[in-house]
Order: sequence, then C-alpha cells, then structure tokens
Amino acid sequence: EIGQTRVYVPQKQDVGRILKLECTPISQNGLYTGKLASVESAEVMPAPRLPPVRSLIEVPQPPNSFDPRGPKATFKVMSYNCLADIYATPQVYPYTPSWALAWNYRKRNILREILSYKSDILALQEVQSDHYKEFLEPELRAAGYEGVHKQKTRESMGQDGKMDGCAILYKKSKFVLVEKHALEFNHVAMSRAKQFKSDKALQCLLKDNVALVLVLEMVQQGQQVGPSGRVCVATTHIYQNQGFPNVKIWQVMTLVRELEKFTVPRQLPLVLTGDLNSQQDSAVYEFLQRNQVQGNHAELQDDTQGILDSAELRHGLQLRDSYAFMGKDFYTNFTANFVGVLDYLWHTADRLRVTRILEQVDNETLTAFTALPSPQYSSDHIALMAEFELMPPRG
Repeated sequence: EIGQTRVYVPQKQDVGRILKLECTPISQNGLYTGKLASVESAEVMPAPRLPPVRSLIEVPQPPNSFDPRGPKATFKVMSYNCLADIYATPQVYPYTPSWALAWNYRKRNILREILSYKSDILALQEVQSDHYKEFLEPELRAAGYEGVHKQKTRESMGQDGKMDGCAILYKKSKFVLVEKHALEFNHVAMSRAKQFKSDKALQCLLKDNVALVLVLEMVQQGQQVGPSGRVCVATTHIYQNQGFPNVKIWQVMTLVRELEKFTVPRQLPLVLTGDLNSQQDSAVYEFLQRNQVQGNHAELQDDTQGILDSAELRHGLQLRDSYAFMGKDFYTNFTANFVGVLDYLWHTADRLRVTRILEQVDNETLTAFTALPSPQYSSDHIALMAEFELMPPRG
C-alpha cells in the first residue's frame, strides 16, 4: 500500500509499475459498507523531459530609429493556438502518443508553457469554452491574470461548451480592462447581405469565426496612467479551409477595417494577433503588409461566389509583422502534413516598436516525436511572443 488519500501523484519509484485503486463505499453513519471496487492504471511512465527554454532575441533596429518622445513603457504579448481538445484526435495526429493527446495531460503542459513565457498579455485561439471555464481561467487567474473569452457563434459540435473560441488575458498588475468588444463574422455578413449579388456569397461566409478586441490601460505603481497608456489588443482565428482564400481575405479585411475605424481617431496603438490560416505569400499577408492587395493576386482570381465584388481591399493602418526580420526561415505550425507560418503578431508602427521576440523552437526538438503535438509541446502550433515599446502619442 502506498497511500490512503483521495489524490495520489505517482513518484519516481512508481515508474514501470501498475497502480491499483481500491474503494469501499461507507454509509454516512459509518455502520454499513458496500462492495469493494477497484481499477488498475496502465504502466506508470517517466515524465517527458521539459522542452528547452526559449529565449527572447533582440530585433535589429533600422538606423536613426530612435524616437525622442519621452519615457517608454514595455510590455509583452503572446499569441498561441492551443489546439482545442475537440480537434486533437488520433485520426488527425496518428504519430502522437495517445496519452499525450489526452486533455488531462495536455492542459497541464499548455498551462506550464504559457506561464513559462511570463507574458503580460495572452492572446489564445482554439480555447474550448468548457476548458476555459473549468481550467484555464481559474488557473490563470491564480497566476495573476484576468481575461475575456469569446466562443464561436454556433455550437456545431452539438454539445454545450464544446465549441472553441478566442481568449485574451492580461496581467492585473500591469493592465486594467477599459473596453471589450467581439466581432462575429456571421453577423457582419448577414448585415451586409444586400451587398452580395447572390445567396452563394452569404452562405459561403457563414463560418462561425470570431474576433475579440480589448482596450487595456497600463498600470504603474498601482495607478492607471491614463489614455496615453492605452493599447488595443485583438485576436482572431480565421477560417481554415485552404479552398476558400476569398473567405479568409474577407474576414481579415472586415476585422482590419473595423479596427481602423476604432483605433485611428483615438491614436490607439494596436497589436493584432492570431491564427490567420494564411501563409506569407497569401492575399491576407499582402493586404496586412502593403495596405492593399494587387488585383492580379492569384488568390483573388477564384471568387466564383462574388464575395469580393464590392470589397475595398485597402486600409490605412501602419501594420508591421513583428516577426518579419526572421524572413521565411521559421514556422508557427509543425505537423506531419504541413510546416509553415499561419500565426502572426502584427503591430501598428506609429507608437509601438518591437524590441525582442521569442526565438524559434529548434528542429531537433520539433522532430523528436515526428511532429507536433508531442509530449513536450501539446499543440500543433508554436507560441509567438513579442516585447513592445510603447511611445507617447504625438502632439
């Protein structure tokens, strides 16, 4: 016998052994006992090695980039697609050990990884509603975070709480929440139904994706610093199907145009994060980086539904890819079937400057168990994090 407690954490000496739990029900008055029941575990395995520590690396600054505007505050933003449990199946990830796909294992691993980065703001995608409520939110609150979760708009999985969504959390010691907004792409599409020439366009756009937008205000020495210390943080998870680039660009265009109307008149610096399900040669990336998309872009040619017929594919935000200096020699999604960049941290350049970013995970670690998810990294995506310098507004 190794214990009589309700909870037992396997020890090193248990590795290689099978644990047996026996339980005898006893009446409340202690006079009667029921039939003994028992269950045996699988063989206890040694805990996987922790992944190597990921360091923050300096981002080279262009010549004469120093801005003389007053003292500057810094903060870190992390973006991470956590891989919702409803999508973490052996059919999709046959190379991942079954025990490493189980949510009871993955949830602790994901939490450990998130906390290890010590980010001030967490922007998370594929956060299952029930898991946010029952595990992530309480655990992160205990670690000093508060936040907001926005579920996708339709429970297509059939069970209450089993739908994923986006969440943004922030360190209470560093920020206070000023505003929160949610954008439901379904609602926007339906409100603009008359703009489309056919019902096919509207039906094609009803994909349940959402975006979450918070305005946070910095806290220094326990006091809010005022409007000059506010930053807008947005996160989204764009439609996944690679056969519908027109839906992707419409969703991103819709979000960016709304963010432009929201932030520019107030001189609000913006950090836009998320899983955009678009690579660096996509129309989405060109739109964000160059403020518009060339009409001859290959992804714009396949719009048989007419989704983009009346779309104005341009914006006025000064967006910069926080990981741009890494070039194309890195990745944010690493599976047996796909390796590439799908996740991004964009920021507006007027009042934000990226100073450091979280380094790439080395290839040896990523391939130690074929691909992701693995016993070390419990999502098929790789977390991004950037440290920003916030400058006072002009004028």
